[in-house]
Amino acid sequence: MSAESSRGREAFLERVAEAVRDGGAAAVAVFAVEDHEGIRARHGGAVLDSLMTRLSGALADGLRPGEASGFLSPDALGVLLRGDPEESRKDFTGLAARLSALTRQGLVSGFAHARQHGGGAEALCEAARAAAAPVAGAREGA
Repeated sequence: MSAESSRGREAFLERVAEAVRDGGAAAVAVFAVEDHEGIRARHGGAVLDSLMTRLSGALADGLRPGEASGFLSPDALGVLLRGDPEESRKDFTGLAARLSALTRQGLVSGFAHARQHGGGAEALCEAARAAAAPVAGAREGA
C-alpha cells in the first residue's frame, strides 16, 4: 500500500480505522497552527489556507507506504503513522521538527498510539489532540 495525502477528514478517519482494525500498529499525530484565529483575523483566510496547504505537502512528502495524512479541521492536520509505539513516536518527532522549520508561526502537536489508547479512529484522533503541546523550536510571530 502506498502513502497517501488525503484532503478530507472522513477519508483520513477511514484510513485510521482500517489501520486500527488491521492490528493496531498505528498512531495518529495531530499538527495545528497556534493562534489560527488571530492569523485569519490579521491576514485573512487565504494566508492560513496557504500555510496549511504548505504544511500538508511537507507531511505527504515524508510518509511511508501505508501511512496517510489529511485535514481534521481547517487549522489541523492528522497523520497516520504505522509501527510500534517507539518507532511511531520517533517518526512523529521528526515530522514535528520538519514542520516547525517551515513556518514562523508556532505549532502545536499531539500523538497517540492505538496500542496505548482504546477505541476507534475518532477516539485515537481525540487522544492525539488532547496530548497537544507546543512544538519545541517553533518560532513566534507570523
